[in-house]
Amino acid sequence: IRKIIMVKSMTGFGRAQASVEGYNITVEIRSVNHRYFELYTKLPRTYSFLEEKIKSLLSTQIARGKVECSLQLEATADESVVVAVNEPLAAGYVQAIKEISEKFNLSEDVSALSIARFSDVLSISKAPVDEDELWAKVSPVISAALEDFVSMRQVEGEKLSKDVLSRADIIINNVSYIEERSPETVK
Repeated sequence: IRKIIMVKSMTGFGRAQASVEGYNITVEIRSVNHRYFELYTKLPRTYSFLEEKIKSLLSTQIARGKVECSLQLEATADESVVVAVNEPLAAGYVQAIKEISEKFNLSEDVSALSIARFSDVLSISKAPVDEDELWAKVSPVISAALEDFVSMRQVEGEKLSKDVLSRADIIINNVSYIEERSPETVK
Protein backbone atom coordinates (compact mmCIF):
# COMPACT_ATOMS: atom_id res chain seq x y z
CA ILE A 1 0.00 0.00 0.00
CA ARG A 2 1.37 3.35 -1.00
CA LYS A 3 1.31 6.25 1.37
CA ILE A 4 0.71 9.55 -0.41
CA ILE A 5 3.25 12.12 0.68
CA MET A 6 3.55 15.70 -0.52
CA VAL A 7 7.06 15.89 -1.93
CA LYS A 8 8.76 19.18 -2.71
CA SER A 9 11.83 19.44 -4.86
CA MET A 10 14.93 21.01 -3.35
CA THR A 11 15.53 22.99 -6.51
CA GLY A 12 13.29 25.81 -7.53
CA PHE A 13 12.95 29.25 -9.02
CA GLY A 14 10.51 32.07 -8.44
CA ARG A 15 10.33 35.57 -9.85
CA ALA A 16 8.13 38.60 -9.34
CA GLN A 17 8.15 42.16 -10.60
CA ALA A 18 6.13 45.20 -9.63
CA SER A 19 6.11 48.97 -9.91
CA VAL A 20 5.35 50.35 -6.48
CA GLU A 21 5.27 54.03 -5.56
CA GLY A 22 8.34 55.25 -7.41
CA TYR A 23 10.24 51.95 -7.60
CA ASN A 24 10.53 49.13 -10.11
CA ILE A 25 11.11 46.08 -7.92
CA THR A 26 12.34 42.71 -9.19
CA VAL A 27 12.83 39.69 -6.93
CA GLU A 28 14.27 36.33 -7.95
CA ILE A 29 14.54 33.33 -5.64
CA ARG A 30 16.39 30.17 -6.61
CA SER A 31 17.58 27.15 -4.65
CA VAL A 32 19.55 23.96 -4.89
CA ASN A 33 19.70 20.95 -2.60
CA HIS A 34 21.27 21.54 0.80
CA ARG A 35 20.83 19.90 4.16
CA TYR A 36 19.90 23.12 5.98
CA PHE A 37 18.35 26.46 5.09
CA GLU A 38 21.19 28.67 3.91
CA LEU A 39 20.37 32.08 2.43
CA TYR A 40 22.48 34.30 0.19
CA THR A 41 21.07 37.70 -0.66
CA LYS A 42 22.00 39.92 -3.55
CA LEU A 43 20.81 43.44 -2.94
CA PRO A 44 22.14 46.96 -3.27
CA ARG A 45 24.48 47.86 -0.41
CA THR A 46 22.30 50.82 0.60
CA TYR A 47 19.44 48.41 1.27
CA SER A 48 21.38 45.79 3.25
CA PHE A 49 19.14 46.50 6.24
CA LEU A 50 16.48 44.39 4.47
CA GLU A 51 18.53 41.19 4.67
CA GLU A 52 17.22 39.95 8.04
CA LYS A 53 13.62 40.74 7.11
CA ILE A 54 14.02 38.84 3.84
CA LYS A 55 15.50 35.85 5.69
CA SER A 56 12.66 35.88 8.18
CA LEU A 57 10.02 35.99 5.42
CA LEU A 58 11.63 33.24 3.33
CA SER A 59 12.14 30.93 6.30
CA THR A 60 8.36 30.79 6.81
CA GLN A 61 8.07 28.74 3.60
CA ILE A 62 11.54 27.26 3.07
CA ALA A 63 13.03 24.80 5.55
CA ARG A 64 15.94 23.40 3.52
CA GLY A 65 18.11 24.32 0.59
CA LYS A 66 20.84 26.69 -0.45
CA VAL A 67 18.72 29.69 -1.40
CA GLU A 68 19.72 32.81 -3.32
CA CYS A 69 17.42 35.82 -3.21
CA SER A 70 18.15 38.68 -5.59
CA LEU A 71 16.46 42.05 -5.07
CA GLN A 72 16.71 44.86 -7.60
CA LEU A 73 15.30 48.30 -6.82
CA GLU A 74 15.20 50.92 -9.53
CA ALA A 75 13.92 54.36 -8.58
CA THR A 76 11.48 55.65 -11.19
CA ALA A 77 10.57 58.92 -9.49
CA ASP A 78 12.85 61.80 -8.63
CA GLU A 79 14.74 60.69 -5.59
CA SER A 80 15.45 63.15 -2.86
CA VAL A 81 19.07 64.11 -3.21
CA VAL A 82 21.03 66.03 -0.61
CA VAL A 83 23.89 68.28 -1.73
CA ALA A 84 26.20 69.19 1.14
CA VAL A 85 28.96 71.79 1.23
CA ASN A 86 32.22 70.96 2.96
CA GLU A 87 32.63 74.47 4.36
CA PRO A 88 36.05 74.03 6.01
CA LEU A 89 37.45 72.66 2.75
CA ALA A 90 35.89 75.49 0.71
CA ALA A 91 37.32 78.07 3.15
CA GLY A 92 40.72 76.42 2.82
CA TYR A 93 40.57 76.71 -0.98
CA VAL A 94 39.53 80.40 -0.75
CA GLN A 95 42.40 81.13 1.65
CA ALA A 96 44.90 79.27 -0.55
CA ILE A 97 43.76 81.20 -3.64
CA LYS A 98 44.15 84.52 -1.75
CA GLU A 99 47.68 83.53 -0.71
CA ILE A 100 48.58 82.55 -4.28
CA SER A 101 47.22 85.83 -5.69
CA GLU A 102 49.14 87.92 -3.08
CA LYS A 103 52.38 85.97 -3.39
CA PHE A 104 52.47 86.01 -7.18
CA ASN A 105 50.68 89.37 -7.65
CA LEU A 106 47.77 87.84 -9.57
CA SER A 107 44.16 88.92 -9.75
CA GLU A 108 41.92 87.17 -7.29
CA ASP A 109 39.20 85.62 -9.48
CA VAL A 110 37.39 83.61 -6.83
CA SER A 111 33.76 82.74 -7.51
CA ALA A 112 31.42 80.26 -5.87
CA LEU A 113 31.44 78.21 -9.07
CA SER A 114 35.26 78.04 -9.18
CA ILE A 115 35.40 76.82 -5.56
CA ALA A 116 32.57 74.32 -6.12
CA ARG A 117 34.56 72.71 -8.93
CA PHE A 118 37.29 71.58 -6.55
CA SER A 119 37.14 67.96 -5.50
CA ASP A 120 35.09 67.12 -2.39
CA VAL A 121 33.77 70.67 -1.81
CA LEU A 122 30.30 69.49 -2.79
CA SER A 123 29.07 66.02 -1.91
CA ILE A 124 25.90 64.44 -3.20
CA SER A 125 24.01 61.76 -1.33
CA LYS A 126 20.56 60.25 -1.35
CA ALA A 127 18.13 61.26 1.34
CA PRO A 128 17.75 58.65 4.08
CA VAL A 129 15.28 55.85 3.32
CA ASP A 130 12.48 55.01 5.72
CA GLU A 131 13.22 51.31 6.34
CA ASP A 132 9.66 50.34 7.31
CA GLU A 133 8.18 52.21 4.36
CA LEU A 134 10.56 50.51 1.93
CA TRP A 135 9.86 47.09 3.47
CA ALA A 136 6.13 47.71 2.99
CA LYS A 137 6.82 48.25 -0.73
CA VAL A 138 9.24 45.33 -1.16
CA SER A 139 7.68 42.58 0.97
CA PRO A 140 4.61 41.94 -1.25
CA VAL A 141 6.91 41.46 -4.25
CA ILE A 142 9.11 39.05 -2.26
CA SER A 143 5.97 37.19 -1.16
CA ALA A 144 4.82 36.87 -4.78
CA ALA A 145 8.22 35.51 -5.84
CA LEU A 146 8.14 33.13 -2.85
CA GLU A 147 4.70 31.87 -3.88
CA ASP A 148 5.98 31.25 -7.41
CA PHE A 149 9.06 29.53 -5.97
CA VAL A 150 7.06 27.21 -3.67
CA SER A 151 4.67 26.36 -6.52
CA MET A 152 7.57 25.34 -8.77
CA ARG A 153 9.08 23.20 -6.01
CA GLN A 154 5.74 21.41 -5.59
CA VAL A 155 5.43 20.74 -9.33
CA GLU A 156 9.00 19.42 -9.43
CA GLY A 157 8.29 17.37 -6.30
CA GLU A 158 5.27 15.74 -7.94
CA LYS A 159 7.43 14.78 -10.93
CA LEU A 160 10.05 13.30 -8.59
CA SER A 161 7.39 11.41 -6.66
CA LYS A 162 5.91 9.90 -9.86
CA ASP A 163 9.39 8.89 -11.00
CA VAL A 164 10.23 7.21 -7.68
CA LEU A 165 6.86 5.41 -7.57
CA SER A 166 7.22 4.16 -11.15
CA ARG A 167 10.66 2.81 -10.28
CA ALA A 168 9.20 1.16 -7.16
CA ASP A 169 6.58 -0.53 -9.36
CA ILE A 170 9.34 -1.90 -11.60
CA ILE A 171 11.19 -3.24 -8.55
CA ILE A 172 8.03 -4.86 -7.14
CA ASN A 173 7.29 -6.49 -10.50
CA ASN A 174 10.86 -7.79 -10.70
CA VAL A 175 10.63 -9.19 -7.15
CA SER A 176 7.50 -11.12 -8.10
CA TYR A 177 9.22 -12.51 -11.20
CA ILE A 178 12.31 -13.47 -9.15
CA GLU A 179 10.17 -15.19 -6.50
CA GLU A 180 8.47 -17.27 -9.22
CA ARG A 181 11.78 -18.24 -10.79
CA SER A 182 13.80 -18.83 -7.59
CA PRO A 183 12.74 -22.52 -7.14
CA GLU A 184 14.04 -23.25 -10.62
CA THR A 185 17.46 -21.84 -9.83
CA VAL A 186 17.99 -24.49 -7.16
CA LYS A 187 17.26 -27.24 -9.72
